[in-house]
Amino acid sequence: MDRIGLFDESLHYCMDYDYWIRMALAGYEIRYVPGFRGAFRLHATSKSVSQAFKFENEMRIVISRVFAEPALAPEVRAAHEEASLYLDWRMLKHHYVQGKRSEALPLTGRFIRGKRNGRRVLAAAIAVDCVLHTSFASALDKLVFRLNRGRLLPD
Repeated sequence: MDRIGLFDESLHYCMDYDYWIRMALAGYEIRYVPGFRGAFRLHATSKSVSQAFKFENEMRIVISRVFAEPALAPEVRAAHEEASLYLDWRMLKHHYVQGKRSEALPLTGRFIRGKRNGRRVLAAAIAVDCVLHTSFASALDKLVFRLNRGRLLPD
């Protein structure tokens, strides 16, 4: 805490995300330690579900801070485009899941033209759903989930 400070109290959704990033940028090695340390439930009124867009907006603030850092290592700075793409992908998926098709549709083009085949296919399916009001993307996502033995389509 002496080196990286405390949680940023101006953040209400991504304070832990911000803290982990600051730890990694300060050179701390972050490792997985087997076992359970905590748990949470996802339900309609949980902050993670009911306020997902606020998470995304705060995540953009945290990522913007990271890439605005002048002393950022070149190999980290090189990931700026991928970080932006990741945030747009999450926003696209949130809009789609929430049924906000008019917000989702404009985001699909970036992924349809992208390099990742999984994202390209699912973004095209979401675009079709947005225009035709079908649920092809949901069915496709479930099929891919089963084919990948329970692993989600990569973000």
